[in-house]
Amino acid sequence: MPRLQGSNHIVLTVTDLERSVEWYKRVFVADIVADEKTNPPTTSGSLRYRALFHLAKMTNIVGLIEHSDGDPSYFDERRAGLDHFALHVPERHDLDEWVRHLDQLGILHSGIKSVDYADIITFRDPDNIQLEICWPNPEFWTRRFTTVITDAH
Repeated sequence: MPRLQGSNHIVLTVTDLERSVEWYKRVFVADIVADEKTNPPTTSGSLRYRALFHLAKMTNIVGLIEHSDGDPSYFDERRAGLDHFALHVPERHDLDEWVRHLDQLGILHSGIKSVDYADIITFRDPDNIQLEICWPNPEFWTRRFTTVITDAH
């Protein structure tokens, strides 16, 4: 099988690039590392693009793109395509910090919810795209990997 090392970036289509860039910068304390306006031959209209990066951690956060001929309706995860965008944190207590951070910004969120495989916080961006901050439950994943390795032998 060809190798993968993990994900590199995600680009989300937004209805108002300036509004979304400011929102994502505030939420993720990110910097703009790419700012492009192009007229690619594959689209009938122009597009504007910004990439946001967390420079201190050398982490790619998100790319945002606005198409001049795009559909202005809000995101709906029931349509084919993206359901949600998730980022993970290294420690469970980081979720508590995210709750405080989102509260300080006045962003509505789910609070911390626990499922078998993770503890998560969900919230939505200005276009209604669902975002998730996730702490993967190591006990669940250890059991899962142990079962897969045992079944392989």
